[in-house]
Amino acid sequence: MFWRSIMYVPGNTPSMIQSSMIYGADAIVLDLEDSVEENEKDSARNLVSYALKMLDFSGTDVFVRTNSVDSKHFLKDLAAVADTCIYGIRVPKVQKAEEIIYIDQSITKIEKELGLPAGKIKFMVSIESALGVLNIKEICLASQRLIGIAFGAEDFTYDMSIKRTKEGKELAFARSVLALTARACGKIAIDCVFSDTKDSEGLKKDCETAKSFGMTGKSVIHPGQVEAVNELFSPSVQEVDQARRVIEQYEKLGCPGVFSFEGNMVDLPVLKKYQRIYELYGRDKGE
Repeated sequence: MFWRSIMYVPGNTPSMIQSSMIYGADAIVLDLEDSVEENEKDSARNLVSYALKMLDFSGTDVFVRTNSVDSKHFLKDLAAVADTCIYGIRVPKVQKAEEIIYIDQSITKIEKELGLPAGKIKFMVSIESALGVLNIKEICLASQRLIGIAFGAEDFTYDMSIKRTKEGKELAFARSVLALTARACGKIAIDCVFSDTKDSEGLKKDCETAKSFGMTGKSVIHPGQVEAVNELFSPSVQEVDQARRVIEQYEKLGCPGVFSFEGNMVDLPVLKKYQRIYELYGRDKGE
């Protein structure tokens, strides 16, 4: 389970849904929340449900962003997509552990009603407020179904009454806390969107910043951002090759606790980093 790019797709636009799986995103999120006006919620929900049952999304993990748990739409959204090909749902604007428990219980209930395997539907949540940031640890530990935490910068900066900038210095603390806590609790950490779809250099810098905090991937809002995000959240070809050679040296030496590789000491923590790189990017590609 690893996603570098997670692309939002408006749930009320048939043409975008139909082509969403061709752009190379590791996962897509069919959106029933922000991109859908209130008077279009019902029709978008029906469209997304139909698309998930009729289109071939094989090769791409699919999430549906529901409306928030305190809205009248959440349970309807969940019911409409539960028995489809989704990997899970993505719930916005979560602020406390009680909401996580409610989400988990709601999914458990509908799995039983539909005769689905227990635990089939996973979920991610978005942290978009000061209270949410302060409660991240409790949120992460509230459900085993919860696989990841995503950061929503626009709502966070609104909640904090601060201006969002391209440099993102105002987001540093929240990003760091989110990534650190998610990793400590065994969850993935997904960074916020970069809204200027024409600024490729700004996107690159933003990805590098997010990656330095420990984010594992990034939400994107435009197909043109996918390739760059995938590349920036992946190690280079040279890094993958080095990981392979380190592992080969480790095995050749009989798996010692510490060994030397090209003049550098490799102990267990360093070895694990190389093993992770190779597992994610080398072995699956036949290298």
